[in-house]
Amino acid sequence: MGIGYTLYEDILIEAGYHKTRNFTDYIIPTIRETPLIETFPVEEAERSGPFGAKGIGEVVMIPIISAIMSAIYDATGARIFHLPATPERVFNALKSLKNQKTQSVR
Repeated sequence: MGIGYTLYEDILIEAGYHKTRNFTDYIIPTIRETPLIETFPVEEAERSGPFGAKGIGEVVMIPIISAIMSAIYDATGARIFHLPATPERVFNALKSLKNQKTQSVR
């Protein structure tokens, strides 16, 4: 879920209407794009949740997004400020970074 949100899933809205209408346009990662994930279930009730339930999806997205975005920055020196970090957005960030360095040298 976190990998998909960070690298693939993009909803385009124009004039209040969804332009992304199907999974041909809304790309989600498949088993080929995801690493092996080992899970560790915690079998203790959560007192603050209904019937002792715990959230497991959204909570784990935060460190995944941060880790991937930090890895892109460490590898390229460019920051991406809009998710998903598509190849086009990384490329544009690199071009912007190069332009900033060129202008500071002048």
